[in-house]
Amino acid sequence: MLIMQKPNHLFICIVLFSTFIYTQAYAESKLVQAEDYFNQAQIIHNSETDTPDYAAAAALLKKAADLHYAPALYMLGMYALNGLGCEADPQAAFSFFNEAANYGYTEGLFTVGCCFEYGYGVEKNEALAADYYSDAAEKNYPPALLRMGEAYYYGDITEQDDFKAFEYFSAASKLGYIPAFWRTGACYYKGRGVEQNYDTAAEIFRQAALYDEPNAENYLGICYAFGHGVPENQETAVYWYRKAAEQGLSAGENNLGYRYDIGSGIEQNDTQAVYWYTKAAEQDYEMAQCNLGLMYEKGRGVTKDEKQAVYWYKKAAEQDEPRAFNRLGLCYYDGRGIDQDYKAAVACYQKAIELGNYDASYNLGLCYKNGYGVPKNDTEALRLFEQVFHTGRMYAASAAAECYYHGIGTPQHYQKALELYTAGANAGYADCQFALAEMYRNGIGVPKDTKAALDWYKKAADNGHTDAAQKLTELKQAQ
Repeated sequence: MLIMQKPNHLFICIVLFSTFIYTQAYAESKLVQAEDYFNQAQIIHNSETDTPDYAAAAALLKKAADLHYAPALYMLGMYALNGLGCEADPQAAFSFFNEAANYGYTEGLFTVGCCFEYGYGVEKNEALAADYYSDAAEKNYPPALLRMGEAYYYGDITEQDDFKAFEYFSAASKLGYIPAFWRTGACYYKGRGVEQNYDTAAEIFRQAALYDEPNAENYLGICYAFGHGVPENQETAVYWYRKAAEQGLSAGENNLGYRYDIGSGIEQNDTQAVYWYTKAAEQDYEMAQCNLGLMYEKGRGVTKDEKQAVYWYKKAAEQDEPRAFNRLGLCYYDGRGIDQDYKAAVACYQKAIELGNYDASYNLGLCYKNGYGVPKNDTEALRLFEQVFHTGRMYAASAAAECYYHGIGTPQHYQKALELYTAGANAGYADCQFALAEMYRNGIGVPKDTKAALDWYKKAADNGHTDAAQKLTELKQAQ
């Protein structure tokens, strides 16, 4: 009979514990060795010589990577991506980044996300990019928190969600990540994902500006320009725009150029306006490209060059700048800087309208009224003129009033014409002032009133309306 000896549980525990201690000690020794290789590589990489021995550093990093040291794998990825100590190899770089990420290395997770987003060494895949960014963000990695905030803010690699964007921006800001500060401030400024609060926005911008963050400086300039969260002060606005511009921020360069353009907070200077618009335009900032085009079109601060104006309008239009489409449409309509083409003008106006530019609605209305580039349609012309007028653009009052006065596209309606001419006249538009004077002089839609006619003729004449001056003289002589 076989007798089974009872297992010695105490002996088994001692053996297992000893094995654990040995395994742990071995793992720790490997970690120490890997760290030593990595540190040696870092010393070589950061040496102050003009040409560090990247190949030697890479060899040490490889030894550390062979011991499964994630930071070394990540650095080898950077070396492979940038061709340091080896030929640039994006595929190999991705492989190193991915292996580091598999060990849960935060920078590796984030960089794999970058690879998937931009197609570095791997096929583009925005969904996977968002997944890796999210994993890194869960580890409170500030750049990943910022990128996830941007993803939700713009809706580029994930669904647009202002509330999630604000949460990510705030989380990165609370970790002291300065690039996220201005994003958080912008959410407060625009009321995106959080209740709009100019005071809070301005304070956040001010904190970030202490670290010379150019976007915060530009926003702080905007706050001072419009009195949002701070007392309005145009000179201070210019100060902050300049701070941002001198760091090469295109938005700051454009805003500083605009201040020189209109002479707000600083002495008006077309040459300086062109200088700053050009710097921003060369960085593909679409608003500056349109502004620069206008300077060339008008010959302000630069030799007049309508072809150059068209060039910049087209550059801006390529980025869907609404004003640029409208200005380009005007050039096509008049044949300035480009061959006259009414259909192309209409197409430009329609695109500008689609992008929210109401000035283009007025210009398209003129096309319908005259039948240029589209079949003549007086009803549609009037609809567009009135649409523009109701946005507060008083310059459209004259065109809409003329339709009602003459019964163009609508039954004749003198009272409506009178209301529109009055609105335009009170806003200082000479054509409306002259037309209103005519209505009072002749008693059309209103009782005759010579005094009112004289007043409006005078205002129109003072605004440069040549016919008004003659009418004023005639009416005075007739009295």
